[in-house]
Amino acid sequence: IGYQIRVKVLSSEKYGDPQRRRRLIILGARNDIKLPDMPEPTHGLGLLPIMTCKDALQKFESEHPTKPTSCGAVRIGDAVVYNHIIPRHKPGANEDYELIEDQPSRTILARSRPHIHYNGERYISVREAAWLQSFPTTYRFFGSSANQYTQVGNAVPVKLSTAIARGVAVVHGCAV
Repeated sequence: IGYQIRVKVLSSEKYGDPQRRRRLIILGARNDIKLPDMPEPTHGLGLLPIMTCKDALQKFESEHPTKPTSCGAVRIGDAVVYNHIIPRHKPGANEDYELIEDQPSRTILARSRPHIHYNGERYISVREAAWLQSFPTTYRFFGSSANQYTQVGNAVPVKLSTAIARGVAVVHGCAV
């Protein structure tokens, strides 16, 4: 019918995101438009090392997330980091998943009950969930705590989406 498509399941940890998140990627265009190839992995066997939970979260390990009644802003050196707030931890919930320090995270879900930090003592903050999605520290989320977790969980991991966007830019003469 005059269109071409490329379909592939890509896993975010193979592109530098500290999370194992598989996404079905479909690229489509008319036959007269150049369609990029799917990006080649940059991390894994023989490539750059796979990023872990600790790689993503250790930069601010000494800064404990603020209490739920605050605005979630923490000053770290000269920077203000937002969304570093955690929900109350209810130990023993059946659906809780504890991060494993030296592995990528499982998929960050769009729900207000996030994964448990690898120290086992608390849930991760919205900011920490965002770091596991490779969002820059300067990126800020708005709305209720539940809405912020949903925004983070619904996003395609940043480094995976960047790899796909680079392929599109290259075939259209906008080399990055």
